[in-house]
Amino acid sequence: MSTPGQLGDRSVPWRSQVPQAWYTGPVKYATRMNAEVLSEATRPDFEFDYLDIGNVSEKGEVLGLERLRFDAAPSRARRVVTGGDVLVSTVRTYLKAIAHAPTLTSPLVCSTGFAVLAPRNGLDSRFLFYWARSSLFVDEVVARSTGVSYPAINPSDLGQLPVPELPLPQQRHIAGFLDAKLGRLDEVARKKERQLEVLGEKRQALIGQAVTHGLNPNARTNPSGLPFLGNIPAHWEAIRLKFLSRIRYGLGQPPKAQPEGIAMIRATNVDHGQIKPEGMAFIDPSEVPESRDATLRAGEIIVVRSGAYTCDSAIVPAEWEGAVAGYDMIVRVQRAESEFVAFCLLSGPVRDAQLRPCSLRAAQPHLNAEELGDCVLAVPPRDEQKAIVGFLNTATKRLDSIRTSIETQLAKLGEYRQRLITAAVTGQIHMPEEAA
Repeated sequence: MSTPGQLGDRSVPWRSQVPQAWYTGPVKYATRMNAEVLSEATRPDFEFDYLDIGNVSEKGEVLGLERLRFDAAPSRARRVVTGGDVLVSTVRTYLKAIAHAPTLTSPLVCSTGFAVLAPRNGLDSRFLFYWARSSLFVDEVVARSTGVSYPAINPSDLGQLPVPELPLPQQRHIAGFLDAKLGRLDEVARKKERQLEVLGEKRQALIGQAVTHGLNPNARTNPSGLPFLGNIPAHWEAIRLKFLSRIRYGLGQPPKAQPEGIAMIRATNVDHGQIKPEGMAFIDPSEVPESRDATLRAGEIIVVRSGAYTCDSAIVPAEWEGAVAGYDMIVRVQRAESEFVAFCLLSGPVRDAQLRPCSLRAAQPHLNAEELGDCVLAVPPRDEQKAIVGFLNTATKRLDSIRTSIETQLAKLGEYRQRLITAAVTGQIHMPEEAA
């Protein structure tokens, strides 16, 4: 057992936030770090569940496991996990931790992007998990991470980080208190997340109805001859996108990002019809070849070409004119209203029924300009396109406002959750004798 403040204020700047009656000792003495790994001599047909670093949620929940054989596993799949271990991400961009169930029904191996902490006698697994999720611990991991493109904490530095040493009953009491409190918070969060799903479904249905059937419910219709469009107003035409627009690619291989310069819009900035400034990259304008024609004009539409956001799209507003497109595609509408086409590309009959099936590839989703150009839109006369755009702008703005409000509530819940964890594991909350 160490003594109070053993690691000193120099190594533990927040030491004053932990009760003086609590001892703090380094992780390397409180746990067995990375104690077991798969050797290169492991049987090729040995099967295990694999947890990669990207498959843990911000709350420490496992989002998915992959069943692998050793001979088909990536070289990073080496760290063996046993029941009760706590996994701590050593990579700064994935600061997550997960406590596993007391028993595992199948061999589990995780990425070397995790440090596997096996609590020694005297340290409760759930308490360690919550300690690893506290702001104090996470801030220390961030402060001690090194590297530019893949900042991470060295395992030896992680081993020096402190963990409170207090009686097991007290640790379990704190963990039980947090289990109960966070369970209730998470239930509230789940309901709000469901509200967002319903809003998204309503928004999608609204757009799909307007761009395939128009605003007049009594309009005479004819079969379009296409199952994904069904009957459309008799005076509308079913037209392929390539006959309405010109499609080109962005930069392809973008230059290196820098702190300032011209904005480069990437897939992560495209969100269901909107350009999000969060995480926007900037590049040197001298490194943008004119031959690529990657500079964006207001009213053009960016369509995500590859990866997790494939087929999502957004119209370029005036404030982002002059930015460049990274790897994705650009649609310049020439024979229709650009905003109308932008709504069509977000609709179920186009995005879900036509583009997404085309994009499915063996490795990852990918869409090319030919496939995008071949998608079919139901196109009314120009004046009707403008009326539909006006209606959808008003209706979606109202729904988006509600969505923003719910997202703000979820963010505040997340912040409160984090504060609660940190306060509990540092003894700043008076808890009843039985966890509430």
